[in-house]
Amino acid sequence: MNAPAPRRRSRALGCVQWFVVILFLLPAALGIPGVLAYNWVDHQLHTPANPGNAKVRFVVPPGASFHEVADTLHRAGLIDSVTVFDLYARYKHLDRNVQAGAYEISRNLDMIQILQALQTAVPEEIFVTVPEGYTIKKTAALLDQGGVIKGSDYIAQAVVGQFNQDFLKDLPPGASLEGFLFPDTYLIPRNGTAKQLITLQLDQFGRQRVPPDIGEGTPANGDEVEEGEHGSDADSPWGVVGEDPHEGDDRKAQPEAQGRPLEPANAAVPGEQDRD
Repeated sequence: MNAPAPRRRSRALGCVQWFVVILFLLPAALGIPGVLAYNWVDHQLHTPANPGNAKVRFVVPPGASFHEVADTLHRAGLIDSVTVFDLYARYKHLDRNVQAGAYEISRNLDMIQILQALQTAVPEEIFVTVPEGYTIKKTAALLDQGGVIKGSDYIAQAVVGQFNQDFLKDLPPGASLEGFLFPDTYLIPRNGTAKQLITLQLDQFGRQRVPPDIGEGTPANGDEVEEGEHGSDADSPWGVVGEDPHEGDDRKAQPEAQGRPLEPANAAVPGEQDRD
């Protein structure tokens, strides 16, 4: 009647043996993926995504979050993992918003070097906003506040500057460009001139203005237009259907960024995008 006792002891010994085996194998099972994950993250941080001597140009729009900047860098081929870049920046408290503008950066930089460079990043090109409804003089006053383009230069170019857009060919000599300088946000070089800004405004006006055969009583489809139905749009100084300039916009026409050069001291000299 005491025969089953050895079997119970044997079964208990087997359970203990399996427990010991699992106890030793579990850390290894958990540790191997952990080591692999650590090595992968370390590789992401310390290895350039697409090494080379070329420069890459990327644009950070106004108001972009740091995560959006990381996504821009990923699409530009400068980093492989947005998640690693974002989380590491937060861990190191380097996730401040990058100043808006256009930048150039070397392909030879790894994630950590890019993060360090972004702390003192200064864009090659900056955004300048001309609010809707602003006159030439009011825009010039805001440009003076920005400190990049002189308001007096802007006024001079808007009155006596030489521009060759087709819609200006009938403009009398000495007439100002009031009504032709389209309000918008423009990307200009940091050392940009008033003539460059006005050229961008005129080009945008040319893209947005109403074609000559529309708004003069007969629309493009040939239907007759009642008096006052579309006349206000055709007579608009901006020439844009449905957009009426208004006063009171307090937005600043000033650049979004200033500071020191983007590249670290050992980085290549800035150049054109992907220039060898």
